[in-house]
Amino acid sequence: MVTDRILSSMGSLRSFQVFATDIDMDALAHARRGIYLPNAIRQVDSEILERYFIVKDDTYTVSKRIRERVVFARQDLVRDPPFSKIDIVTCRNVLIYFNNILQKRVLSMFHYILKKNGLLFLGKSESLGQLTNLFSADPDKKIRLFRKINNNNNYPIDFIGGTSRKAEISQVNTTTLKESATSSVSLEQRLESAVIDYLMPAVVIVDDKSDIIYTRNNVSPYLNVPTGKMDTNLLKMIRDDLRVDARTLLHKSRREGVVKGPRILLKQDKQNCLVSITVIPLSEASETPVYLWALLFESEPYNSAIEGNVTIEADQALQEMRISELEQELLAMREHLQTTVEELETSNEELQSTNEELQSANEELQSTNEEIETANEELQSTNEELSTVNQELQIKSNEVSSVNSDLENILSSLSLPMLVVDNRLRITRYSTAARGIFDIKHSDIGQIITSLNTSFVMNDLRNHIYSVIESGSQKSLPIANAQQTMTLSITPYFSESRRIVGAVLLFESLRDSK
Repeated sequence: MVTDRILSSMGSLRSFQVFATDIDMDALAHARRGIYLPNAIRQVDSEILERYFIVKDDTYTVSKRIRERVVFARQDLVRDPPFSKIDIVTCRNVLIYFNNILQKRVLSMFHYILKKNGLLFLGKSESLGQLTNLFSADPDKKIRLFRKINNNNNYPIDFIGGTSRKAEISQVNTTTLKESATSSVSLEQRLESAVIDYLMPAVVIVDDKSDIIYTRNNVSPYLNVPTGKMDTNLLKMIRDDLRVDARTLLHKSRREGVVKGPRILLKQDKQNCLVSITVIPLSEASETPVYLWALLFESEPYNSAIEGNVTIEADQALQEMRISELEQELLAMREHLQTTVEELETSNEELQSTNEELQSANEELQSTNEEIETANEELQSTNEELSTVNQELQIKSNEVSSVNSDLENILSSLSLPMLVVDNRLRITRYSTAARGIFDIKHSDIGQIITSLNTSFVMNDLRNHIYSVIESGSQKSLPIANAQQTMTLSITPYFSESRRIVGAVLLFESLRDSK
């Protein structure tokens, strides 16, 4: 309303839009109605009431022209995307309920959505905090009005999702943990680490995709760095002599837990050695799914000096043991393959059933779509009928407006004082000349006539009016003041259905008392 008054006084034809937002849906529903009781607008200027409100049934309703300028919408300042290209933002007594982080985020968002030199209006107890570089304050400190000065319209990153904030917190926590760990290293821990490095064999930890994520001690005798693009997969980096055993042991460990493979003869640095691999699943608790595995490489020298003491039968027994283990692994792989095939067949049957259900649902959707199309046609037909009715109503409204305008002109030009009251004695209309009888103004419409100030003596006016309304017959009675004597004629006021809904009071001057 203030904006409309200013633009009208300037003779400007600019249009404007007001976005009224709140997080409370009930408050928004109440605001959308735009209806106020008399006690809620007691301090509103009468000129504003006459210009922007419509009086009806003891209530004041905002005029349609102003109501169409306001868009009511639910919005969470902290989470919802903001509006853009705003001239002025009014946010009073909201930031006082936010902590410093939320205040900074919301104020940064306000700065982003405001136009160049846009205005921010805050409450009396609210301030910019540390963001004084974004707004300039009004010289009058009592007016919490700020103007946008920094026109760098970068979207506030910390307003969306908090990704950078999480990264910042994570970095701070990581740094803190590292500093804490470094400062708390004791002599006992250093001793334990040294002993473990001395006694523990080479260890490689892999994830469920067999990618290496951690190594300890010297693993170079067992792993080779591939040429070309770097690939950290264990089965790509491990030596060819150990690849089959490593793959088999990882697969077996998924079913059985800790497993240890046979000793394998390898040549390291032109010397022979026996290497065995042990796979240990890493888990904090038995109920926790295992996604990490540790491979321990244990090596012992193969002494060629005592080869003469090793008989051919022992070598053959070692080979037969190796063949037996491989046959067992092959049998396990076949069983696993058979289980996988059965699971695949079951999944295929389930997919077939799901496909049939989807086909049935598709047919239902097609039927529903046809019903919606039929309903849409009916709605279009109804819409055309409503458009016709709306045009008729518009014509009727124009006729009523014209009649109402004629009536207002007649009342304004009528030289006799006249008032119209309803069956509760509330004033509905009056002529300009009636101001010579009563102290009346436009905002008094809806007031009871007996509550108005007058210099004339009107004894028992209330009962006389009620008598006319109840009987339907006209009544005249004399009234007078110190200067003048008049005749008050009270006649019943009929509706279109010839029902008495009020009374008309007409004042006629008789003579001058002097």
